[in-house]
This record gives sequence, structure tokens and C-alpha cells, in this order.
Amino acid sequence: MHVLFVPSWYVTKENPVQGSFFREQAHALARAGHRIGVIAPALRSVRELPQGLVGSVRGIVFQDDAGVATYRLEGLQPLPGLRPANDRAWLRAGRALYQRYAAEQGAPDLVHAHAVFMGGVIGADIARSSNRPFVITEHSTVYQRRPVPAFQLAEARDVLALAAARLVVSPQLGESMERVVGDAAVPWEWVPNMVDSAFLESALPTRNRGTAFRFLNVGFLQEKKGQAELLQAFAAQFSGDRDIELHVGGDGPERERLHAASRDLGIAEQVRWLGPLDRDGVLRAMCDADAFVLSSRFETFGVVVIEALAMGLPVVATRSGGPECIVSGEDGLLVPVGDVSAMGEALAYMRESVGLFDPETLRARCAKRFSEGALVERLESVYERVVRAGVAS
Repeated sequence: MHVLFVPSWYVTKENPVQGSFFREQAHALARAGHRIGVIAPALRSVRELPQGLVGSVRGIVFQDDAGVATYRLEGLQPLPGLRPANDRAWLRAGRALYQRYAAEQGAPDLVHAHAVFMGGVIGADIARSSNRPFVITEHSTVYQRRPVPAFQLAEARDVLALAAARLVVSPQLGESMERVVGDAAVPWEWVPNMVDSAFLESALPTRNRGTAFRFLNVGFLQEKKGQAELLQAFAAQFSGDRDIELHVGGDGPERERLHAASRDLGIAEQVRWLGPLDRDGVLRAMCDADAFVLSSRFETFGVVVIEALAMGLPVVATRSGGPECIVSGEDGLLVPVGDVSAMGEALAYMRESVGLFDPETLRARCAKRFSEGALVERLESVYERVVRAGVAS
């Protein structure tokens, strides 16, 4: 089957983690024998010019990405802060990319957009103009984080109503989307993200009980990831105990504030800041860890959680919208968002009871639910159903 992916954000040389799960899905389907293409516009604010955008603004660029025909268009948002005008600019970029794609690769059998804003808006436009079936997977926390402006709510309803299948990466996201958007969002179905095979194929870490016990957290250092509460919980339980460490991978706007908080809490000597990590870096950090902790305030899934489980690490996670569909009592513990006391108690329990969680069992459960094969099978079922049904009039 020929499927065109339209992601709302995508990997770049500068940021290889951004949208990496979209790329991984595209490559998984390609390995399964499907013909997969990607169109990926990237319009940035002029405020980004001092950070090195000068010289990178260019027209359509083609890349054969290991057999996945990938077309990119990088440019500027003309009016920062004016979303309706910027949305129109994104739509024009998407139309230009599709025109080039169809001319060189042919029309796809199906369009699969990822996230309503703006991949879904572009994908729906392509589906209408080309008379192709349209599927969307929602990934965004927008329905959880803030009120959706009226014009974007209208866009979301239009996109979701057109879709022949509405996929969500967690049931909690589906419920949030339905609550905000209404009837246009139903019915939806759960198709989770997949774990990179490197995490399932890597040798399981050998725990060295002669070293400090290491909790690992990986995520952007920003307020919604909840690292401030994690530091407080860790300090309340383990301050001064040099046999217990917290390793934090990632970077972001909260870096300096979090570093200062670790000093103020008296745990600076127990916290190791790993900095930005690519996938290989995450894997290496997990090899050195005893348990994983996710402290987010909002999540739609939590790819890093299934990566940890694939590496045999038990998990402590917040009930932040995504981990609830991943973590059960067999995998670790769930705690309320923002509850420092509950997080601290969960960390203490994990420190004492980590031996109850068998790494091989954690990996096997993860593979059954979130492996490449499991994802491809579910997507193929959706695609075949949608293509058989044809395009709704």
C-alpha cells in the first residue's frame, strides 16, 4: 500500500528527537513492504533567526530516507502570534509539498496525518483535493493543556469529521479530545506508539548492587515535565544518602532553575544532569539505571516509558494522561500528578522492592504490546478497512 505521512513536526539534523516516533512508524511500515512517503513543512518564527535559522530557509528539499521518500519545506511564519494567518501559511506549504510529491511519486492510496495542528489540517486538505482516504492519529497535549481557540476548534472538528479513522495514542487522550471537540471526534480507537527495536534487542543491563541505586528521568527540562516536584520528592526521601542517585537526561528552559533547586534541597551531590540525549544516549543511560521515573504533568503517551520497560526497568510514573495505558502493577507504580508525598513514597517503595520486578518479564510484556510488529499489524488493519470503504461522499 502507498501511504503518505503528514506529520505536524518532524526530525531534523538539529533536533533528531523531535517527531522521531513519526519517522520510526514510517520506517516500520516500509520494512513491512509498504510504500511510504513523508511531507514535512517546517515554518518557524522570525524570532528564531538569531539562533541560526539564517541560511536554512529554503524551498522544497527531497531526501531518500532509507527508502522513505521525504519532502521538506523550511520557511518563516509571516506573522508571529497571528495563528489564523500562520495556519494559512502552513496550508500553502503543505499544498506545495504535495504537488511536488504527487508529481514525482504518484498519488498515495491513503493519507495518514499525525496530530491535528498542522499535519491534520494539511492532510485533510490533501485528502479533499486528491479524493484520497484520510486517517489521523492524535498525539498532542493541546486538549489537556489549554482552552482551544474558536477558530482552531473549528479546524479540529473539520479535520476529525473528514477522517475515515481517528486514532489516538492513549485512551485518556481520546477522552480529552472527545470532551473538547465533541461528536466530530468519535468514534476514536487506540493505536499506541511503538518502542524502537534497539531497546528490545539491546542486552539487558546487569545490575551492580555495589554501586549507588540510580533512578533515571528523561525529558525536556520544562515545567510540564514536573522535574521540580521530582526533585522535592527525591530530597524528602533520600537527601544525604549517597547510595541513591537521580540521573536526569534532557535540556530546556528550566535547566538553571532546576539546578538551583537541587542545591537548595541539599541533593546536588546526588543528582547527575546528563544533558541532551539522542536515542543512543537514552539507551546508554538506561543501561546504567535501576528504575525509571516519569514526573510529567501532561502526557499523551510516554515513549520513554516503554523504552524503559523494554530495557527491563520498572517504572514510577504520574497519572498524566499517557502512562495509565502503559504501566500496571506488573510494571511499576502510578501516582497522582503533582503529589510530592505520593511520588516520594513510590520512589522509596521502588528502592526497597525493585527485585520484585523481573527485567525479562518487563521486556516481554512491553514487546507484546508495543513492538514494531504489534504497531504494524494494527495500522495495516486500519488502512485495509479504510481503503476498502473508499472515500466518503
